[in-house]
Parts: sequence; C-alpha cells; structure tokens
Amino acid sequence: MKVKGRIVPIATPLAEHEYVNEVQLRRLVDYLIGKGVHGFWANGGFGGQTYLRDEQQVRAVRIVVDQTRRRVPVLAGISDTSVTRVLDKASRISSCGPDGLFLLITPYDSLTNSQVIAYYEDVAEHVDLPLYIYNNPWATHHAMDSDTIIRLGHHPNIVGIKDSSENPYLFVALAEHFRGSDFTLLAGTMPLDCFALSLGFDGVIDPTDQIYTDLAVAQFEAAQAGDWARAFSIQHRLDKIGRLLMNLGDYRAGMEACMAMLGLCERIRPRPFPAIEDPATLAQLRAVLIDARILPSQEPILVSPR
Repeated sequence: MKVKGRIVPIATPLAEHEYVNEVQLRRLVDYLIGKGVHGFWANGGFGGQTYLRDEQQVRAVRIVVDQTRRRVPVLAGISDTSVTRVLDKASRISSCGPDGLFLLITPYDSLTNSQVIAYYEDVAEHVDLPLYIYNNPWATHHAMDSDTIIRLGHHPNIVGIKDSSENPYLFVALAEHFRGSDFTLLAGTMPLDCFALSLGFDGVIDPTDQIYTDLAVAQFEAAQAGDWARAFSIQHRLDKIGRLLMNLGDYRAGMEACMAMLGLCERIRPRPFPAIEDPATLAQLRAVLIDARILPSQEPILVSPR
C-alpha cells in the first residue's frame, strides 16, 4: 500500500491528568476525514509521543484506528529511546490495527550513519507491519544523508519516509532515486510542501492541516491536476500561518490556541507548558484564521484555551 495525499499528524486532545480525551479525539478524526484528508500520522511528536504515558500513547492510537474505520490509512509512531523499548511499544501499538509504523531514532545519543542503519534495520526485521523512516534533525540532532536513506529504502520492510529536514537538495536526491518505485516519499516541512509535490513526492505531513484543512486538501488536489499556479498560490497562504506560529516561539501552543478557537479541542499541551493567554497574541492568531476564512469575523471562540 502506497500512502498518498495530506496525511495529518493528528493532535491528541488531553483531559484531566493528561489522559487522552476520547470524545474530542474521535470528533477530531471525523472532522478531518469529513474535510477530505487522506490519512493520519498518529502518536508522533505533535500527537503526544514525546510526553504521554506509554499506555496513553497506545490508547490514542487505538482510538484513532477505531474511529477511522478503515476510511483512510493510519500510520502509528513507535519511537522510544532504544531498540528494545521500541520493539516493546511496537508490539502494543501493532495490536491496535494501524496500517504501518513510523520511527524516529533516539534523540539521546549522537549516532553515526552506520548506527542509524543498524537501528532501523533491527526494528524492521522484528515488526510485522511496514515501517516508515522519520527524518527529523530538529528532534534527533542527526541529519540523515541521501545514501543512508537510500540504503534503508531497499530493506523489504522499510516502505517510506517522512522527511522534515528542510533540505531541498535531499528532497531532489530522494525524488530522483525513488521515482517510479513503491517507496513512499512524504514531506514534513511546510515551506517545502509544494516544492516536494512538484518533485513527485507522494504526500505531505503538516500539523497545520488540522486548522487549514480545506486549503491543504485543495493544494494536493491542484498538484495532482498539474495546476501548479494554484498549488503554489495556496502554499503562499499556508505559509502565513506557518510563519506566525514559528515566530511565537512555541509552535504547539499556537496550534492549541487555533484549534480551541475552531472548537476542535481544548488542550493538547501537557504540564509544564502553558497555554497562550496574551490577548494580543490570541488576536493575531484569530486574525489569521479570519483572513483565511476559516473563522468568521463575528464567530465567538467555541472552546476557550485552557
């Protein structure tokens, strides 16, 4: 199965004591599928893998898979700090029924390229589901090069990659090598989304798809139709919210505030991370949503940020 389209790194709404808010998560799944997204990237860094208890990570994946009801594919995160811990988590996550697994290398050690290869190949040989590479130098402090990714891409159970490297030269190298193959290329860097699609990438994974869903889906459809003028025009609009969120210094807090304004969920950030309470910052975010016609100018906030 080759995954294509806008694959949403779905947030995990939180309830009291940082348990998964099942009602809000199920509602979010249905909302996004109704908007036309093509799949979910569950239990990633944005979805809670970096801070939720292990059992809550498993529960979040189980809820997403159950609520999706096979309408779109679900790729689930198994990242942890060692191969042993990864395989233990993989066993529990796989029992939830996702379509594939994805893995970020441990962020606590500076791995060599040969160690990265060994890490992924060891996991790939011991899991039953297809495995996706997650290249995110910001999180791991290790930037995979094209040779490493290409080597891993020829393992029979490593079927794709989400690349968040912000490296256009790497994107070009991967597109050229894997063109026409069954290996899935997914871009995870907002400013390069449309560029990646123009190279032949299969899809995009971007957290802001949860608030700019209509535009995100429209961009992919325009790219599929070869309407690059429209696709890049949409990219310009998507970049507006991206730049604002990055300039806040706390991307996830900005996303939390936007999702609350849209009534999607109340809380996605754990202790000790505070919600945005500054009226001027909230007004900035609201203005961007109104400008994009996502939030009507007179619409009250449906769910207040915590």
